[in-house]
Amino acid sequence: MPTDACQFFYDCRGCGERLKPEAGDCCVFCSYGTMPCPPIQLNRSHSAPREGPHLLGIMRIAVAFRAIGGLDKAQLAPLRVQHNVILVLLLALAAAAWAVLVWQHGDATMDMAMASPPIGLRAPLFLASWVVMMMAMMFPTAAPMILAFHRVQAVKYQLDVALVSTWVFVGAYLLVWAFAGIAAYAGVLAAETAAARAALTPAAEAQVGGVILLVAGIYQLTPLKELCLSKCRTPIRFIMTSWRDGTAGAFRMGLLHGIYCLGCC
Repeated sequence: MPTDACQFFYDCRGCGERLKPEAGDCCVFCSYGTMPCPPIQLNRSHSAPREGPHLLGIMRIAVAFRAIGGLDKAQLAPLRVQHNVILVLLLALAAAAWAVLVWQHGDATMDMAMASPPIGLRAPLFLASWVVMMMAMMFPTAAPMILAFHRVQAVKYQLDVALVSTWVFVGAYLLVWAFAGIAAYAGVLAAETAAARAALTPAAEAQVGGVILLVAGIYQLTPLKELCLSKCRTPIRFIMTSWRDGTAGAFRMGLLHGIYCLGCC
């Protein structure tokens, strides 16, 4: 047993079977041995209680990434195929969304319908257009994060589980942008109502708009904006510090990454 690292693979000399950790374990010794590996023992005995799970999660993800290099060609082939399928689907969805936006902008009838829809359809039409726009804009930029998430899932679990968890992550990510659209629509309605009640002049409305732009500009200089940028710019850092196991964990990570991306705007 290594004393300063985790061992992801173990080739049994008796049966020739290659063992790898079970879901949630960092190495074969933690899954099949009588005691966990030394790094985990050290973490349990010397780490503060609040830091232990965080450090353990980082170790597990680091081992998962290192294990990709230990896969042979036969094991890598299905992973690469699934990886490429996810990438193609993300880009295809983004391209289809751009096509819908271009068609909507070029169709005069559609423009009129969007400008003055029936009262009951205003919110659904706005939300649908918003989600399509987010797919067109955000799927290409979020692709590196989504693919990095899939790689870790594929090493830690079976490929079918990794595929489902990856799309759960994508769905949660898109859900954040959908809620942002609902908030934006509610803000527009509130502003229209307030402006009508206050009977603002065009000059006053322009001043209010200027204040909103000023507040948005100040936000670009805040530590919160820098934090969100750091999470979105480096997928590996986000995965290593925010990893959660299981489908529920994938949903939670998708929500969190969506919030960080929203904070980058």
